[in-house]
Amino acid sequence: MGRCSNTSEIAAQRAASSLAKALAPEEIRRGDFVTPLFVVSEWPSWFWCDDDALHPRDELVRIRSTPCDEASPLEVIGVCLPFLLVETPQREGRTLDIRRVRLARLDRKFARQTRRALRRREKRRQSKAKK
Repeated sequence: MGRCSNTSEIAAQRAASSLAKALAPEEIRRGDFVTPLFVVSEWPSWFWCDDDALHPRDELVRIRSTPCDEASPLEVIGVCLPFLLVETPQREGRTLDIRRVRLARLDRKFARQTRRALRRREKRRQSKAKK
């Protein structure tokens, strides 16, 4: 029995998709494209009016949250654990402390397409601002 053309097109589209992979710190390499999955912030336990038995006053409370900004692909330029030097799509250097950020590796093709689109958007925004 033959397949209809729509089914094979959908299968080809699914094969073209990819998944981001959560990385352990030792898996990060120069040249990888990464993005933050979540950010860990630490707060003193005395910020909460809670039972001291649950959170002793001298311990930090760690809160894991999703980043508020877009998940822009960052290119890893240098690695000196626990720090990374990354380049944003706008070609700005930035350092990350991976003790506070959980990273995911992005598919290279997806990351390059996304970086290119973000650069174009930034150029359009700058040209509109000059006018």
